[in-house]
Amino acid sequence: MKYRDDIQGLRAIAVLLVIFAHVGITGFAGGWIGVDVFFVISGFLITGLLTREYRKTSHVSLLQFYIRRAKRILPASLITILVVLIASNLLLNSIRSANIRTDAIWAVGFVSNIHFIKINTDYFTSGQAVSPLQHFWSLAVEEQFYLIWPALFLLVSRQSGLRIKGTAIRRRHRVLLVAAIASALSLIWSIVYSYSNPTSAYFSTLTRVWELGFGVLLACTVRQIQKFNKRMPLGLRSVVLATTSWTGVVAIVLGACVIIKPGDPFPGYLALIPVLGAVGIIFGGLDEKQPLPNRLLSLQPLPFIGTISFSLYLWHWPIHVFADALYPDSANTALGIVAQLLVITAISLISYYLIENTTRHLKVGQKETTPKRRAEISRIPVAAITVMCVSASFLFVVSKDSSQSMTNDAQLTMETSNIFIPTSTTTTVRNPSAVTTPESASTQQADWAKQVAESVGFTNADSKMQDFISRVSKEKLREACNPAPVGCTIGSSGAAKSVALFGDSHAYMFASTVATMLPDWLIRDYSTGSCIAASIDFANNKQEQMGGTTLQECINSRNSAIEDIVARPPDLVIISDRTSWVVDDKQTTAWEVGERETYDRLSSISTKTKVVRFGETPSVETRWDRCLTASGSIKTCFGSRGDIAEALTNVQSVAKRYPWVQFVDVSTWLCSGDTCPPVINGIPAYIDNSHLSLEFRPLLAPLLKEAINI
Repeated sequence: MKYRDDIQGLRAIAVLLVIFAHVGITGFAGGWIGVDVFFVISGFLITGLLTREYRKTSHVSLLQFYIRRAKRILPASLITILVVLIASNLLLNSIRSANIRTDAIWAVGFVSNIHFIKINTDYFTSGQAVSPLQHFWSLAVEEQFYLIWPALFLLVSRQSGLRIKGTAIRRRHRVLLVAAIASALSLIWSIVYSYSNPTSAYFSTLTRVWELGFGVLLACTVRQIQKFNKRMPLGLRSVVLATTSWTGVVAIVLGACVIIKPGDPFPGYLALIPVLGAVGIIFGGLDEKQPLPNRLLSLQPLPFIGTISFSLYLWHWPIHVFADALYPDSANTALGIVAQLLVITAISLISYYLIENTTRHLKVGQKETTPKRRAEISRIPVAAITVMCVSASFLFVVSKDSSQSMTNDAQLTMETSNIFIPTSTTTTVRNPSAVTTPESASTQQADWAKQVAESVGFTNADSKMQDFISRVSKEKLREACNPAPVGCTIGSSGAAKSVALFGDSHAYMFASTVATMLPDWLIRDYSTGSCIAASIDFANNKQEQMGGTTLQECINSRNSAIEDIVARPPDLVIISDRTSWVVDDKQTTAWEVGERETYDRLSSISTKTKVVRFGETPSVETRWDRCLTASGSIKTCFGSRGDIAEALTNVQSVAKRYPWVQFVDVSTWLCSGDTCPPVINGIPAYIDNSHLSLEFRPLLAPLLKEAINI
């Protein structure tokens, strides 16, 4: 297979689409599908190399293959990781730099995709602080593929004795069959899994194998395609090749700029657009007389950009992430984008010439492959089987370890069954009476309001507070809770009185508040994450991103909770959720109908149960790892009560229609006027942008007790 400038040009288009999408150039929202184009190119070129080596030597040297890959990938990758680590320690806050150190460990082992699945990273969510090493997930997918495919190729190629009905199966057909089966299974799984678990599907190697596999299938049929083309009339051949090539170009452009958007279930069937587009362009260029699209792709500077595409890909993302972190107000402006593109180009050129191009041409470990004699060829290549087994075991252990770590954490939480109540060793509170019932209840609200107002002036965290914030940011949202037939419980099942928590995560985050306020009561937790109390049948953004049956699970969970509360009325019901998304999605009318339906269903217990409806807690500007600066400034972490004003009004107006429902505006305890400080009374109030920290939650107990008079 001769060197093809048009493929280098296609690399250039792929990397430019990715860069344009990531830096935020208008019109390239789906440009990240350039990664899928890269996968096809990689599968095609690598299989071509393996095929040529096997034809020449009747063998594939796995050692030489991995040495070439190491020289090609490792130096530039490791330097990128090292620079990112140094820069993050110098320029970012301690929380974020600690997370990046963890990301770096996984990136070095080329298992970043497994790591990001483990921590449930959402590729398309801008609210969370993204890792400057997040783009290593695609390198991980490729390298995991390369761990298995060369060895599998060699093993399948050696099975010369295989026959079907007495007819020997040729080597090319064996490889083609294995690749086709693997690609088909992967594609089916990709389509199914992209809907049921979008985050895992996006990063999973199993959902991406088919993309590399399509390149493999094309590489396995190159000779046959070329022979077939030569038998076609010249005019017809030109039309066919031009059509496939132009179709490929249109597919990639429309996919990146029009059809595919962030948040779509991906890869799934949508990934067929860039994958088949890349296949069409590569297919169109197989003839000596290439069609116009391929000739255009062969024009400089596209082949040169394709040549440095690996360096461009390595450096563009960290540069953009640091620009966004250090200059959030200007990074996405026209000037900011141009500046980023210039820096990306300069650093990528330096990286290519000083690192990538230099190291890949080193003679270290390089050895000329020699043809194998027939006597040396075994149908069972031990090296290939060993590599496959070791690689598969490694990936299994890493994946199992990541899932096991999550299971252990959850299991530990469930087994300890201890609700978090802060002690003097875990918090520093300026006014200790805020934790316990104060002597003068009449001045309680005023004293607290004064402390919140004073907290508005706290805008810089010293090293001790930064460490405190770092610990808080790693806290789990849900606290210990014992499983029950419906929901879960906290406290003694023999308690004389009980309180039910009902709503989404903004309900169960108040468990320790209630436990502090009512230590002798049984807490029955009916809350479900991202599932509000209103009886609605439409999904919020979080449920749509999570995909699968999440909406139906929410509906089922809500119905079960209401039925159990009605069947076994508690003494107190606290309803709390986040409904500002309803306003954002212009679903207020539908939400109001659902909210009233929930109250109607609970009305039968209104004479024996006190029902309290919380207003939404305010959101701080962003997460700690994004808003806390390296110098300790928290000025950009403040929130605004105005952001939830409409949602509060909606919740209160519906609650007023039911005399037996008491509305409590929690935001008044978290804000001074319109300003909501992220640190209150010396305690970081939030885990993330809206959920209260474990240390802070109990401090609201006396305020709540006074508000509901219980």
